[in-house]
Amino acid sequence: SVTPVRDAILQLAKEQALVLKTPRDIRVPQLTEAQFIEIRTLRLALEGTGAEQAAAHITPKMLEQIEENIRQNRLAIDEKNLREALRLNSEFHLFLAQAARIPLLTQFIGSLWMRAGPLIAQAYAHFSVQMAIEHHEEVFAALQQRDASAARQAIQSDILDGSETMLAFIAIDQ
Repeated sequence: SVTPVRDAILQLAKEQALVLKTPRDIRVPQLTEAQFIEIRTLRLALEGTGAEQAAAHITPKMLEQIEENIRQNRLAIDEKNLREALRLNSEFHLFLAQAARIPLLTQFIGSLWMRAGPLIAQAYAHFSVQMAIEHHEEVFAALQQRDASAARQAIQSDILDGSETMLAFIAIDQ
């Protein structure tokens, strides 16, 4: 049935993850530097809050899931499987938001990732950058210690370090 597909496309357009030029011309929008910085600013605030809250609510099972995500991501990076590494990276960030147990926060962060995701994938592919997940390991260690401040700092460092690659790509692409 066409309706579920159309509904999904309309929802993505509503969240500005797609642009509908005509019914047959659907595109992924190109982010400007200003738009990316706006998304980064929101991610710093929202994901920082999410990491703090996750430190207060994390369970042993959630810690196991995060640890497994990091293990799989390290393997994907070692195997130079960029697509899988990027998927696991976004999964890590969204799982951290879910661990905060604030559904609206998770929804907002997911929406920001939908808008920035294509740019992140293009930039890493263009530069053939070795993805680093050291900050993910720092987040994990902070969560184990239930250190909200360290969790916030680690996730924000991850976002800021990654944004340098994105900004360099935007500068080349525009």
